[in-house]
Amino acid sequence: LKVAGPEGRCASVGMPDKESWSGSAPQQRFPDRRAEVCAGVVFPNPLNATRQDYDLFRANPLPDMWAPAAVDTPAAVTFVGSSDYVWSLMPYALPLWAGFLLILLMPCCAVAVERLRSRRRSSSANVGIYATFALLGLGTAIATVLVFQGLRHSDNAYQRARCASYSALDLALTGRRDDQFDFLGLHNLTDAIQSAAILFPQMRRNIYVAKDQIDKAINKTGLVKQAHDLKDSWMATHRVQMEATSYRSILSQKQYFVPLDSCMAKFRQAQTALRTMLNVSLDVLDGPAPTVSSGVGNTLQRINNMYQVIQGWSGDFRGSYDRMDGLWAVHCGMMYWVMAGVMMIVALGILQLTECHTPTLAAIVAAGAHCHIAFCLVTCTVLLSAAVLSHDSCDFLEANLLTTAGLQTYDNVFTRFDASQRDAVVACVFPQQTGNLRDIFNITFNTDQLREAVATQRLTAKPALLSDNTSRAMGSFLDRLQNTDGTNYVAMWDASQTLDWNSTYGGVNELTVKLWNLTNERWAFEKAASPPNCPMALKFNPQSTVAESNCWVVDPETPSSSDIQERYRMLDGTQMQRVLELFRDARVTSQALAAAAQFLPVGKFYVKSTRKAFDETRSGLKDALGDVGTEVTAPMAAVAESLDSVMNRSNCRDIFRTYQQFKTATCHDLIGASLTNVGLVLAVAVLSWMISLLFACIYANTGGARKVADVSADLESEESLLSGSSDSESSGGDESSEDS
Repeated sequence: LKVAGPEGRCASVGMPDKESWSGSAPQQRFPDRRAEVCAGVVFPNPLNATRQDYDLFRANPLPDMWAPAAVDTPAAVTFVGSSDYVWSLMPYALPLWAGFLLILLMPCCAVAVERLRSRRRSSSANVGIYATFALLGLGTAIATVLVFQGLRHSDNAYQRARCASYSALDLALTGRRDDQFDFLGLHNLTDAIQSAAILFPQMRRNIYVAKDQIDKAINKTGLVKQAHDLKDSWMATHRVQMEATSYRSILSQKQYFVPLDSCMAKFRQAQTALRTMLNVSLDVLDGPAPTVSSGVGNTLQRINNMYQVIQGWSGDFRGSYDRMDGLWAVHCGMMYWVMAGVMMIVALGILQLTECHTPTLAAIVAAGAHCHIAFCLVTCTVLLSAAVLSHDSCDFLEANLLTTAGLQTYDNVFTRFDASQRDAVVACVFPQQTGNLRDIFNITFNTDQLREAVATQRLTAKPALLSDNTSRAMGSFLDRLQNTDGTNYVAMWDASQTLDWNSTYGGVNELTVKLWNLTNERWAFEKAASPPNCPMALKFNPQSTVAESNCWVVDPETPSSSDIQERYRMLDGTQMQRVLELFRDARVTSQALAAAAQFLPVGKFYVKSTRKAFDETRSGLKDALGDVGTEVTAPMAAVAESLDSVMNRSNCRDIFRTYQQFKTATCHDLIGASLTNVGLVLAVAVLSWMISLLFACIYANTGGARKVADVSADLESEESLLSGSSDSESSGGDESSEDS
């Protein structure tokens, strides 16, 4: 049988298997067990945790049982163990068994009385039997419904008590955070403090390692020196060198090196910010470090010791509740059999009165009712004993154990608790307490500084030097220096004239075209592209004749002005002046080409070295900052969050609320429901006794061999004969009264 409805749990508890009774079953995680036990359990609001005193309960022996041997208790009898406590419950069973013995004698008396009165039974007795049984059947149905409701109430109270017990221990051990509870738990509290004590020195070492990595990333590559050499070579050496040739290098101007200056400024900022960030982090860690290493050590030991003790209690508690679940399943089964038994008796009675009018069935009904009475009395004994046990437990917890004096008296229960740990019990369980374990264990951490350090680390985790914009600007600047082609060199006498040595017609070859037009000879520059029709230029020979097929090289010295005047005498004054100017510009251009050709390998080497240093610096800083994030920032953020939980979630008053729920379920609801069930089962026993008496009378009236219907027929025949005899006497008048 199962209790109908979602609140009924008797069938879900069930009998534990052999492993559960022996304690060898695999243990389920306590939070999972708590969630399983509390599934669907709803607590009333508001709670009524007031313990009621009942006059029928004897003096509570539990304080004497749990008291240390050295403590004198006011109990009249000394209790040694659980067997003594069970014997103390016997007075609640003796009256019931005495009443049961008296009830067993009542059917015998009823049979004797009915046999003596059977001759005087009238025909109306048959109607009375049916009417009496109908009333008893109606009372039995009502009583069965009430017993069913009483079983539901007691089962719900037991489920709430069990859930509250598991919730209290789960809160104390592992904590819980949801809509109803927000307590860290002793286990998480210990882990948080222990993580701080362990991680603080590790983070300090990691910071020093990160500082070394950052210094290596900055100093090993020599980015500062490489950038300085690059700038000095292009802006100082090469600029002066080119200006001596009447050519100006655009790439050697100050405004062109703005990207490099900006990058180096960001580099210095990143260097300063990273070192400041690590120094601030060290200062933060050095602040609470003495507290973590010394002061919190004792606190951690006390909290961990308290956790170990309560964890041991939880194992014993779970084993006890596993056995109590089995006993509760037996209790529910007994209540089911009380209801099922009385209904079977009523069903057999209906069968006997309507279909099978046999004395044997009447005897079976009477005997079954007697057995049901005995079972009801046994059930009452169990229910009353359970109510007494619940009352004694509540009284011991509330009035003896969980009091200020009880914590000192019952030191065998709190044998491993020191003063601060007992203060923690008081703060968590006693009414009108703050429940703040942080004050009791003197836990203080400056989590604000930790959070600020974490925020600083996260802000500094990607300096401007490592941004993509800086990388693109620096790359573009270096690429232009690396790929210069002469167009970035401009003549001082003509802004349109460049040193473009790659163009066939532009750049320096513009001068060769002009010279060809005036001298009717081809001219070329070394380190530059050959002009048209001049694949191989030769060194100038002043003795050679002028010819269109000639192709001469212009160098810084030749041809000289005298050579030009001597060679091109056919030109007039204006043309000669123009030719002299062009050859002067050509000689300067040749000098500039030589200077550029001489510098560019060195300049590009500095560009390559600076690019390599920049890339290695960025890569090294990225790796160092990644290590800072992994080895410093993330642990510090976790520690800050843990310590923040220690500071803000160390209030254990949620345990007091679960204790109130346990008291409401056990000390109020369960005891009241058990006593109500005792009364209801006694009512069912009385109804069974009346049914037993009724069918004993029916069996007695049949004389052990006749049906009830035959008895009624004989009574009617006897009445008819008596009536006929009276008529004869009145008509004849001569018969004697004896014959009548």
